[in-house]
Amino acid sequence: MRNAGDLPPSVHIQKDLVFWDFIPPDSQIEELVVIYRALEILLDEINQSNNQRVIRYTIEVHGEQEKVTLAANWEDAVQVLQLPDCRNDKEELKRQLDELIYTAETPAQKQQIQEKLESYLQKRLSDFRRQGAEDNPRYLRERNIIREFSTANRLKPSPSSDAQSPTKTERQQESTSSSNPVLGFEIDSGYEKYEQYLAQLWNLKVPLDAFISAARSKASELQLDGQKAEAIWNKFINPSPPPLTPQEVEYEKYLGDLSNLNVPPEAFMSSAEAKASALGLDSQKADAIRNRFLS
Repeated sequence: MRNAGDLPPSVHIQKDLVFWDFIPPDSQIEELVVIYRALEILLDEINQSNNQRVIRYTIEVHGEQEKVTLAANWEDAVQVLQLPDCRNDKEELKRQLDELIYTAETPAQKQQIQEKLESYLQKRLSDFRRQGAEDNPRYLRERNIIREFSTANRLKPSPSSDAQSPTKTERQQESTSSSNPVLGFEIDSGYEKYEQYLAQLWNLKVPLDAFISAARSKASELQLDGQKAEAIWNKFINPSPPPLTPQEVEYEKYLGDLSNLNVPPEAFMSSAEAKASALGLDSQKADAIRNRFLS
C-alpha cells in the first residue's frame, strides 16, 4: 500500500498506461465507491504536502491509524480500484464495509448507518441544485445505489416488523427447542446460532476489541448465559492447538530426554535441529516444540 503522503500521478501523464477515457468504469466498483463515500470509509481530504485534494482511507498499523492516499478524485478512485496492483486497497475497503454492516446488530445501529446514507444524499442533492437537482442523472444513479444497498442490508425497518417480531417468551422457547453437548455443557439452538455468528465475524478479521464487543452484544441479544457465551468466543481468541503428529511426539520426547542430560545450550540446539531435520518436521512447528524446553 502507498504511504499517506503519496499522491498517485494522473494516468494521463504516465507512460505505458492506457487513459481512463478508454477504460469503461466497472459498475460494481462504482457502486461500492458511492457507498464508501457516503459512509465516510473513503474521504475527500487535503494533501498537506502539496495542498491538493485527494481521496483517502484509514487503516490500523501496529495499533496506530494511518491514512492511505488512493486517488486524486472520486472518478479516479473508481478506476484505481480496477487495477490489479490495487487489489489490496480494494480488499481492505470491502473488509471495512463488511465489518461496519455485520457488527450493526441492533435497530439503533442500523438506523445510524441509514441516517448517514440519507445525510449524504441530502448533501449530493445540494451539490446538484443548479444542475437539475432531483432530476440530475448522477443524483438519481447514486440515490438508486443507496436505496438498493439499504434494502439488501435491511437497514430500513419493515413496516410490519413489529407485528412479525417474536416475543421474548417465544424467543426463549425457540432457543430451547434442541440441544447438543458442546464445551462440556448442554447448548441449545441459541448457542449454535451464536457460534455460527462468531465464526462469520471472525472470518472478517475485525479488530479483537470489536470482535469481543460484538460477541457480548450478540450474547445479550440472544439472552445467553454470560459464562457460556464467553467460553464460546474464547474458542476463537484462544484456539486449542492441533494434536501432535507421531513425528512431533517423537521429537518432543527426544528433546525431553535431551534436556534431562543438562547438555550445554549450544549442543542442545544443534542436536534439536538435527533431529527435526531427520524427522522431516516443519521448521516453525519444530521451533515451537523446542522453545518449550528453552523457556
